[in-house]
Amino acid sequence: MFRIESEVRSTGRSAIPFLCALGVLANLVCFPARALAEWSWSDQIVDLSAGGRIARNPAAAVDASGNVTVVWGLDNSNEATILQGNHFSTGGWSGGVDIDGTGSNWQPRAVAEPAGAVTAVWESKTGEHWAIRTARFSNGSWSGPTGLSAPGLDARFPAVAGDASGNVTAVWQRGSTIQSARSIGGTWEGVVDLGDAGAGSAFPQVAADAKGNLTAVWERGGDGGVTIQSARFSEGHWTAPVEISVPGKDARRPNVATDSDGNVTVVWELASAAERTVQSARFSAGAWTAPIDLSNAGTQAAKAQVAVDGTGNVTAVWGAKVGTDLVIQSARFGNEGWSSAVDIGVAGKLETWGERGLPSAKVASDSAGTVTVVWERVDDRGVSVQSARYASGSWGASPNSPRREQPARFHKSSLMMLATSPRCG
Repeated sequence: MFRIESEVRSTGRSAIPFLCALGVLANLVCFPARALAEWSWSDQIVDLSAGGRIARNPAAAVDASGNVTVVWGLDNSNEATILQGNHFSTGGWSGGVDIDGTGSNWQPRAVAEPAGAVTAVWESKTGEHWAIRTARFSNGSWSGPTGLSAPGLDARFPAVAGDASGNVTAVWQRGSTIQSARSIGGTWEGVVDLGDAGAGSAFPQVAADAKGNLTAVWERGGDGGVTIQSARFSEGHWTAPVEISVPGKDARRPNVATDSDGNVTVVWELASAAERTVQSARFSAGAWTAPIDLSNAGTQAAKAQVAVDGTGNVTAVWGAKVGTDLVIQSARFGNEGWSSAVDIGVAGKLETWGERGLPSAKVASDSAGTVTVVWERVDDRGVSVQSARYASGSWGASPNSPRREQPARFHKSSLMMLATSPRCG
């Protein structure tokens, strides 16, 4: 069964996810001040990678002028994987180029600077261990790949964020420690540890606000369970990490978003013997709030994602089990706090998903407050990618869509249903 799991980072502005069948392209960043109601999908379908090969794990970034850069891993031979990229500007797609042909290269992440340069960060295995490597696209070409992490321990699960000044910050897991490095004008500074090594410090995420402040979050295991920790970068240095979930529990899969005023929202799933609950904490006025439950008591809810629009409203989405149905649920945070959880789509029947567990949704907001959510639905027809949109105070429907086999470029109507695919695996 395929998975769509690529990520895209904006440059301090809002992001709208762009998902296509079979995960060929995911989460393109679109900048605000465009009339979504006037947009539509083109009929042109473009292969970004070479035909007859296996290309996976794409990531994309868009700069302030609307130029698009996509990176992915291309199977070579004997488990070696070339990292490739393709760039779209006024002349169309440039054609795939090799970025890193040494070893195995997977899980790329990309971020665009406002002026147009793009930084890619990925996992690379050239010997016994995985390492974090990076390259920069500038003035029409890619730099050679360079290493960020030190040798000797596996370094994996990179995440990346860029601020309005063009600075780029990467975080990753090396051994049981979360590390970070910052690129200022294309030059990487030294690597720093964000916290003490834990029994399972892993899966970091990072977000930047309009002023260049950063918030990193991750899981940290220990004798008392798994907690969500966070560190903040402000005024030139990282703070010591703090726990933002309740100690002694099992909290996992954090996701983070910031608004233009520097408020931060983190969501995660909390597991117990009986259920899984989606929780959230917020950083506002210089302090973290206590975590609260977003999902309903007595349900199974997990895989939460969060996005913030241009006016500071927050939308969290997650997958949940309600009876025998798998559904997509959401809660919104505004001036009156968090709303109750609501169903916004049906992802299928539990027996249809089998070992896949709860569904996973992706979400992003634009500057005007419109929210787009996409997810997989499994039914007797196969696997569909569906979408619903929040606009004018309510959630829209999520109708079925025509079938597509490859992505088309989105350039002008409402983004309601993106693609479908046949059942896989």
